[in-house]
Amino acid sequence: MKEIPHYSLNGEEIGSLKLPKEVFEIAPNQGALYAYLKAYSYNQGQGTAMAKGRSQMKGGGAKPWRQKGTGRARAGSSNSPLWVGGGKTFGPSPHPRHKEIPKKMRRLALKSALSSLAQRGAVWGLDEVKLESPKTKAFASFLERLGLKGKKGLLLVVSADHNLLRATSNLAGLKLRTAMNTNAYEILNSDFLLITPEAISTLKEALS
Repeated sequence: MKEIPHYSLNGEEIGSLKLPKEVFEIAPNQGALYAYLKAYSYNQGQGTAMAKGRSQMKGGGAKPWRQKGTGRARAGSSNSPLWVGGGKTFGPSPHPRHKEIPKKMRRLALKSALSSLAQRGAVWGLDEVKLESPKTKAFASFLERLGLKGKKGLLLVVSADHNLLRATSNLAGLKLRTAMNTNAYEILNSDFLLITPEAISTLKEALS
């Protein structure tokens, strides 16, 4: 098993943590990652894009001019897509955007993302955090000690209370997630991962 340094919130190394190889040491499956990220990106769209067709435009009921004798092309309505300000031909319309991601693919993509980050040596252990007040100073100092200040990172815990949510919300680049609510996109989009021992156990139980 791969071991990572285990830190307390004051920046002191208090030991090491073992990462389960079935979650953090697999060969990243590029096909699963590509399929997952493609579906994830598609599902982020709101599906609200819309352009009016000629039937949805106001006006245009009267024929602009008579059929013959004017020397101009025939025209039946000012809402014609050929006219400036007319309706759009085959324009977008609101529709639900959802692409199903199979459960096995989600798990494989998540394990591939975690393994990819672990192979880069970008995973650190953090002792379970219990804050008495919602202050960001302790977290900011911790990130600065590890040389992670200003980088994009993810903090994985088992559960987050109000103080922890408030304390991490003002740190630029750091996202707080529970182990059961993270995904492969957030992990791959991070420069580093901070994870508690309890979160490691939760991921092992869920993904093994």
